[in-house]
Amino acid sequence: MARPRGDVAWLERDPPKGNYGMLEFFETIDTIVKDSEPEGVGIEMDMISAVSDSGFNTYIFSPQRNEILEPGAEWASGPIKTFAQRLRALPGKDVWLIGSSVVSAFLDEGEIDEFHMLVVPIFIGQGIGVPLVQARQWPIRLKLLSSESFRDGVVYLKYGVVSKIVRSECDQKNANLGKFRSSTPP
Repeated sequence: MARPRGDVAWLERDPPKGNYGMLEFFETIDTIVKDSEPEGVGIEMDMISAVSDSGFNTYIFSPQRNEILEPGAEWASGPIKTFAQRLRALPGKDVWLIGSSVVSAFLDEGEIDEFHMLVVPIFIGQGIGVPLVQARQWPIRLKLLSSESFRDGVVYLKYGVVSKIVRSECDQKNANLGKFRSSTPP
């Protein structure tokens, strides 16, 4: 979520030691996969540059390669399942997915294990919202693994994916889909 012209100054706060758990989070990852859409990735990339010396393997997932590739990044395309399995087979740490297109595509294929979310307690009134997952998404059951609240009201939520329902399974179990609901915090 950003103001109409992309302004995210409302997110500027005096972070506690550990930057709302992000320093610890960055210790658990060594790879970033993001979409090439500009909305939604700027905030995350600002967090990376603010708390890390980088060194991450970075992949830009896009069907078209007409954008300028950022230094140190590689293009990624093709079937999500194949790409995800290739990443899982590599030695190393976890993968951070950035951007609603990438998150939705990996979720469609049952290739997300956890969601880490920061809830910032402010209503900005108007702006451009970028959903965590796109509207096509099937309901996915989540389980709260941990939560931490901070002195300024920010809450860090960590959810595990309980049911990895992919599209083909949903077609077979269509009658049962109404039982599950999931939502993302504002």
